[in-house]
Amino acid sequence: SILYLNKLKELDMSFCDSLETLPTGINLKSLHNVNLDGCFLLRSFPDISTNISELSLNKTGIEEVPWWIENFSRLGRLYMSGCKNLLNVSLNMTKLKHLHKAEFSECGALTESSWNDTSSEVAMSTDDIQPKFLDEDSCSHPDGYFSMVNLSFIDCFNFDPEALINQQSSFMELILLGEQVPSYFTHRTTGTSLTNISLPQISPSQPVFSFRCCAVVDGATGPLSFEIENCFRFIDRLGNLLESVDLVRSFSTEKLGCYLVIYDCYFPLNEEITPLLDQLKCGHMDIEFRIVREDSQLQLKGCGIQFPDRQR
Repeated sequence: SILYLNKLKELDMSFCDSLETLPTGINLKSLHNVNLDGCFLLRSFPDISTNISELSLNKTGIEEVPWWIENFSRLGRLYMSGCKNLLNVSLNMTKLKHLHKAEFSECGALTESSWNDTSSEVAMSTDDIQPKFLDEDSCSHPDGYFSMVNLSFIDCFNFDPEALINQQSSFMELILLGEQVPSYFTHRTTGTSLTNISLPQISPSQPVFSFRCCAVVDGATGPLSFEIENCFRFIDRLGNLLESVDLVRSFSTEKLGCYLVIYDCYFPLNEEITPLLDQLKCGHMDIEFRIVREDSQLQLKGCGIQFPDRQR
């Protein structure tokens, strides 16, 4: 029986087209890799181990990513492309400190991501969660720390991403189909630059100064991998340039199209930045978005930023 396989490290039952259920409420201690791809009759999220680091559930019949995914403390990669019955994804997955990749492309029935209220622990306000930095290769993370999560919802035509985008419990990279910057990005334009953005109040006690960016990338003719450069200019109330920073981020998709590329930018409030905070009071920020390769056929058709609620 699978109940007693505590030395099992990998479980591959891919394309078992008669598999409908798995045992529940067990916790195989050594299991770290599970592949159930193509088990289209399987409708429940597997509950066989919280030690899994890679979970592949592509083209299964699973209907929900449940709230208790937050218990999968070692999960680093989750693949659920082509799950036609998937309706809801719990945002509790963004609490996972090691999660770096979650793939939900081609889940046509998916309508929402939400904080499920099944668990009393989930009822907390996202304002109480302070995102902080992680080294992706780090094995031990203090409580309250979150990593960068790369999420893909390509071809999820019924999916409303607003709840996901407005959550602030983790830093994220997110790719969606779309042709214009959503209205909840309070600063937005159809061009490639934003100017004279008033800076929110920044407290020295914050671990970081962060905000969410959105770029509309027309990739109808490719390529599938690209880089976006952000050029930041921080200017004080007298018009003096205090700091200039350029950041480059890499992205990739599996299909051609017009995308919303949403990602977090953050600046640690370290010894170099903190002394500038007084000078930045009543100051502003200018941002320019660029596709790094000049010969690229990709086009930027809009951009926007959104400050976290606690910084507005």
